[in-house]
Amino acid sequence: LLLLLLLLDSATVEGTSIERRRRFVDYLSQRSRQEQEQQTDRGDVRDATADVEERFVEQRLDHFSSVPEVDIPTRTFRQRYFYTSRYVHSSSSSVASAASAAADTSTSTPSLRRPAVAASSRPVYAFLCMGGEGPCLTKDVLVSSVHCTGDMIELARRLYDSTAHNADVHLYVLEHRYYGDSYPKFYNDNGTEESPVSNDNLVYLSSRQALADAAHFVSTVVVPRAHNQAKVRVITFGGSYPGMLAAW
Repeated sequence: LLLLLLLLDSATVEGTSIERRRRFVDYLSQRSRQEQEQQTDRGDVRDATADVEERFVEQRLDHFSSVPEVDIPTRTFRQRYFYTSRYVHSSSSSVASAASAAADTSTSTPSLRRPAVAASSRPVYAFLCMGGEGPCLTKDVLVSSVHCTGDMIELARRLYDSTAHNADVHLYVLEHRYYGDSYPKFYNDNGTEESPVSNDNLVYLSSRQALADAAHFVSTVVVPRAHNQAKVRVITFGGSYPGMLAAW
């Protein structure tokens, strides 16, 4: 009986935590809608995702193989990610632009930023939301998605607006391999494209490979973009399976 009561109490606490998080996300979504309505009333109408960029990074299909990367189409794939500099001050962004130009060849979308301030001693953060299993991601993932917004974006806003921190916060979402537009391509000996979800080709779908994807992404995209690479602090976010990836 005691064990049953403890289990019920634990379930109640967990349920309360989930309910509080849901209410918080609902509050942020409602505030976002109110801000958009105020912009409409002022005649300041723009796409809520206008500052979100959709980009791709080249990833190894197997990060742990010693086989030389000779046949590039079958050994690498393009992994999609989303980025916004919404909470990066304009002076910092201009310093970092040259360093990040070689990361990929996608076209960027300018964002609205605060007036320029000195960037030399400003704290720099990179918030990375880990993608997981689920529907195909869109630019909304950095605007009103339960998957990556809520706590992450609210914390970024507070660090950016706070006079005590006055920080730059780069926001990223890395789509999980084999989901959305991040599918590897496979070819047989005749050069015909094969299904990526066959038993043989699914061996590259694992959390171990996903963690290696994230490590490569941070070192080749996230850090080079920051204006102060030596001080950038990378913090991962996620819930459920992506939460485990974030913790690992």
